[in-house]
Amino acid sequence: METAVIAVATVVAVCASLYLFALSQVSFLKKNWPKYRCHPLYMPMAGMVGQDVSANFTKCTMKGFQDYAGFVMDPIMSQFSIFNSVIGDISGAMNDMRGMMADTRSGFLGIVGTVFGKIENLMSQFQHIIIRMRTLMARIVGIMMSFMYIFYGGMQTGESVVAGPIGKTMSVLCFDQDTLIEINSGTTVYMKNLKLGDLLNNNNSVTSVYRISGKDVPMYVLGKTRVSGGHAVWYGGKYIRVSEHPDAIRTIDSANLVCINTERKSFKIGEHRFMDFTETGRVTGVPGTTIISLKTVDVPISDIVVGDVLSGNEIVVAVVKHQIDRILYNLITDTSVMSNKIEIMN
Repeated sequence: METAVIAVATVVAVCASLYLFALSQVSFLKKNWPKYRCHPLYMPMAGMVGQDVSANFTKCTMKGFQDYAGFVMDPIMSQFSIFNSVIGDISGAMNDMRGMMADTRSGFLGIVGTVFGKIENLMSQFQHIIIRMRTLMARIVGIMMSFMYIFYGGMQTGESVVAGPIGKTMSVLCFDQDTLIEINSGTTVYMKNLKLGDLLNNNNSVTSVYRISGKDVPMYVLGKTRVSGGHAVWYGGKYIRVSEHPDAIRTIDSANLVCINTERKSFKIGEHRFMDFTETGRVTGVPGTTIISLKTVDVPISDIVVGDVLSGNEIVVAVVKHQIDRILYNLITDTSVMSNKIEIMN
């Protein structure tokens, strides 16, 4: 018990002594606080000189850490500085090497360019000759292609004439040549015997006669009349194709066909009214005395018949007679047409 009392008294005495010592040093610390503020002995006395103990402790701790970090990092940073210097020296050396290689490359390319320039100068004349030859060949090819297109165009024109609307219309709007038709006198005649100026019923005068080959022309029987399927017949208040008429029956083809034009543009055969072979525009032709060269002899156009072969190996497929102020003739061959425009029924 006595020992405890002695110990407590001793501690109190020491604390009192320290406190008195601190009080004796307050004025000294206030004057020299920036110098001793981080001293471990004086840091607890910050409150006695009017300073924040916590703030002073934090500041001193950070200052000590910075001083220690600087002590530790300064040698490392010094080594990094030396390393950067070495890297800079290496980079400079590499730049010098790159410059040397660039100079070498420029010199080599200059030599190569000079050599190829000399070669190009030597080859320029040969190149000029090659260009001229290429141009000449292109012109020859162009001329040959032009002739090919001209030849092809002629072939297509011939095919269009033969197989196109004109050629086909010539051969599909007709009657069998032995078809009977009534004339104004009340008698009936074969269509192949009709002449220009003959009067049909109602004084309907015949103005043109076509004698045409019936090869490959689809024929139909309508009533007692054999007529091509493309001919126009009146039915149901309008003209329709014979092939579309409900009473039309397909029959065998005819060897020779006859078509006519009339003043009234239509005519009757039996109970049916047919449109004639109508032409548009001014009807033209040549006189019957015009000489035509056949393959073996020259004859007047009026003596030409279907099937004759002209001097150019063209086969006559139709002979046309028109009554204008006089009788005029036209020929239609398998490769060309000597006729005016024809109205096509669509």
